[in-house]
Amino acid sequence: MRRLPNGARWREVPHGADRALWVRGRDLPDLVAGCVLALSDFGWGIESLRPVEVATVDLGEGRDAEGVIFRALAEALFLVDARGLLPADARVEVLASGSLRLVMRCDRLDPARHRRRRAVKAPTFHGMRVRRDRFGVGVRLVLDV
Repeated sequence: MRRLPNGARWREVPHGADRALWVRGRDLPDLVAGCVLALSDFGWGIESLRPVEVATVDLGEGRDAEGVIFRALAEALFLVDARGLLPADARVEVLASGSLRLVMRCDRLDPARHRRRRAVKAPTFHGMRVRRDRFGVGVRLVLDV
């Protein structure tokens, strides 16, 4: 498993049609941030990224863990497509209201430095279910590539 800057880990897992990743974290905020970073690593290679700009996204309450992860991934892909920002580091803040805020430190897309490894079109809900155990939380992500 590859370790991410926030301490979460990920690996690619077999899937018939698209691509799937398994991501683990200590808790839900760590897992959500880990999913965003795994997406960056899978698509671009996180080691090539140098954070220069901050982007934040309000994710709502964390009652629907899968929905929060899906929204975080969709927002991260939107940042790449619309603003040319690649998440290089991420954390999720739990606000007093119980809402979650994703804070991403991003690199500006630079074709001279960044080579796309894989083009990810969108996250999917296919088979997504957050699993909790004594070691933390994990989720299988199926990505439309």
